[in-house]
Amino acid sequence: MTGETLDPHLRLSAERVRMGKIRPESISVRLLLARVGSDLRLLTTVGEPEDRRALDRLRQVAARTTASIRASLHGLRTEGLVPNVRFETAETPVAPLQKLYLLNTTDVLTGYYEVIRRRVVLDSSDEIEVHDILGLGSPLHHHSVAGERPDPESVAVVDSAQRWYEHAWANAEPSRTG
Repeated sequence: MTGETLDPHLRLSAERVRMGKIRPESISVRLLLARVGSDLRLLTTVGEPEDRRALDRLRQVAARTTASIRASLHGLRTEGLVPNVRFETAETPVAPLQKLYLLNTTDVLTGYYEVIRRRVVLDSSDEIEVHDILGLGSPLHHHSVAGERPDPESVAVVDSAQRWYEHAWANAEPSRTG
């Protein structure tokens, strides 16, 4: 949805690179975000669907997260620690119902978003109740095709996820936040 879960993991990995614990030759991240507009009905103010503040908050989270990921990755390149870094973002008009991470064409992490009602504090200090998507802390399921004899179900999941993502990416619009 916003990259909020991915951001701290990438920052921790960047620190591992800086400490010399890992030495990747390249890093490529493609972040597919939901386009936040009036048609995104999941993230609305409870009882006031025309109130735009919940969507504005989501837009701000996505912009802040995307900027943080970009800075972490480009910092590694600028510091000469990773020679090849690529970061791209795109937007899709579809509100995701699950998060999906594809790693090195061999691993998939996926987890379902939970739609919940909760109170949030806006930058203006106003507190509102929203229909939100619980992404941070949602359990992730791992599938891998690495190794000599991968599980057939994992092979099917990784292949299907890769095809779905490539199709979604090909039909997405370049992101305004990327």
